[in-house]
Amino acid sequence: MEIKVYKKCYLVKRNYMEYKVYNISDNKKILKIKGNFDGFINISISDKTDNGYYFKRISHFNDSVVLLNGERMQNNLYFSNKKSLLFKRTVKNDENLFYWIEKVEIDKDNEMTIGNIDEFEITEAGDLYCRGWISNSIHQVKNIYACFETLSNKENVQKVPLVQRRRSDVRDLFKNNEFLFSGFNFKCSISTTEDLALYISYYSESGVKKMFVKNICRNSDNLNSISFQEGKLKDSIEYEEATYIIPNKYWEFKKHKVEKLIFKHNLGGGAEIFIQKQIDLWRKKEEICALSYISESNQYRIELFTFEKKYTFFCVHLEWFMKEILVDLNEIWINELVSYPNVYNVLKWIDIISDAKKISVNIFIHDYFCVCPRIVLLNGRDEYCRLPDSEKCDNCLKETGSEETNSITLWRRHWKRVLQKCESIVCFSNDTKRLLNLVYKDKDIENKMIIKPHEITPLRKVKIKNDNMITIGLLGNLTEHKGLYKVLQLLNCIKDNNKNNVRIVLIGSCDYPIADDNFFVTGKYIVDDLPSKIEQYNVNVFFMSSICPETFSYTVSEMMELGLPIISYNLGAQGERVGRYNKGCVIPLETEISDVLKILLDKAKESRGYFD
Repeated sequence: MEIKVYKKCYLVKRNYMEYKVYNISDNKKILKIKGNFDGFINISISDKTDNGYYFKRISHFNDSVVLLNGERMQNNLYFSNKKSLLFKRTVKNDENLFYWIEKVEIDKDNEMTIGNIDEFEITEAGDLYCRGWISNSIHQVKNIYACFETLSNKENVQKVPLVQRRRSDVRDLFKNNEFLFSGFNFKCSISTTEDLALYISYYSESGVKKMFVKNICRNSDNLNSISFQEGKLKDSIEYEEATYIIPNKYWEFKKHKVEKLIFKHNLGGGAEIFIQKQIDLWRKKEEICALSYISESNQYRIELFTFEKKYTFFCVHLEWFMKEILVDLNEIWINELVSYPNVYNVLKWIDIISDAKKISVNIFIHDYFCVCPRIVLLNGRDEYCRLPDSEKCDNCLKETGSEETNSITLWRRHWKRVLQKCESIVCFSNDTKRLLNLVYKDKDIENKMIIKPHEITPLRKVKIKNDNMITIGLLGNLTEHKGLYKVLQLLNCIKDNNKNNVRIVLIGSCDYPIADDNFFVTGKYIVDDLPSKIEQYNVNVFFMSSICPETFSYTVSEMMELGLPIISYNLGAQGERVGRYNKGCVIPLETEISDVLKILLDKAKESRGYFD
């Protein structure tokens, strides 16, 4: 028997995983599989059963989701009109994650249903809100119902008709397939206090389809003993970790007095490192809620940091969560709003709630999102825009296809209202304050700005050996706004001038493949390992190649700590700080690349005793 499983996981060791496959009837292990799984996995099973199989994961990994046509989904319904294959999700010990069971279809030869639960909320009062979509590979989807059955005896206690909705986003997701779609949503009160199983059923020309969604467990004593029952599976299975059970997610918030809310993102980088350090400091004195948006699954990640534990929840209906759950809120910190959908609505909500509840609002300026939705202030030609007039800004937003707005005036008007409400606007450099003043020209906003540079990790000074090679060092992640094209021009200049004793070493990573004998990439680094890394590659001079104004630049801090010469363009916090550094040299952004190379070589030779 051939099983096709559409599965992609984001694992610690790439896509490597190990599974044991069990017969669902008698829990008998059939085989063990391992390897790099990406896309459809073909598995041969000689044992035959009418009841199906389930997998148990062996390896340790992070969050995994089903991937369909390049889009990630969570809370998945993914099954055929015959059997279902279960993926049981492992939970990290240090977090209380209440999601999900993932289902994938076994038999692709016949009619297939794919769907997703986009939103699933249960209030303490027992009201349930659910939103999602279903698609059928052959027939039109009609008459969708939510069915509730008791877990104890499978008695049908409630059946709720669902409102069908058009879902153009889903249609676009599967535009290359012949699926027929229907969105749905419903809101109802659960009339019993028993533990329930929720199914979604619908009618197609081939009959009624019934699909398991979630177990709703009211009794916490049942969390590790509840049995799973799927509509077409005769026997139940008892798992050690019933991680697919959805308890009332917000009970924990009711137990704690959460007064501080943080808006942040999960995109990595200095902003995320900074706020995590802040959270670790703040949670010693108070309990905190951190909010971020997960674009892959169209939902918000809510982290509750208590004195002892961290709880993680997910929701889509953000306004309800803010209104009903964060009742004790008195302080908001905006660390990042990059990646949030409809930033105007978020800013409007912050504006309204700060007035209604007299909540203190504060912001950390990690980038220039409050100035322009393009964040790094590069125009459509990937050049620093130098903040032109509003007409040119609007043209740029239209040309680059900004998802946020086509009007820079409207964008800054919304941000200005929030900045005026702020008690503190924390800038990490004088140049950041200068740029904000240049844009907003508001004394009230200026008076709230605080200059507070990041703390710097102390590093030992390096000792570089003199050899026949001059090494120009780059630090961090090399992207377009970090000067990728400047580095490519520099490599061409080295080659054109036959500088065979000159190389560029990137201590970090680069998404763009650079095939050049004079260019080397070491990969991501640990800050404490930097001195030994620099000595290993005999770096003589650093080039801070960023072509947009930074708000601080951790990499400049690390370069300065190492004690080597630094060449930087004269803009942003990087130009400000390198200009004050006794081994620093700032140059205009328009400097010809041949002159940039000459300056780098001169500084390297001057510093390390090289002579022609």
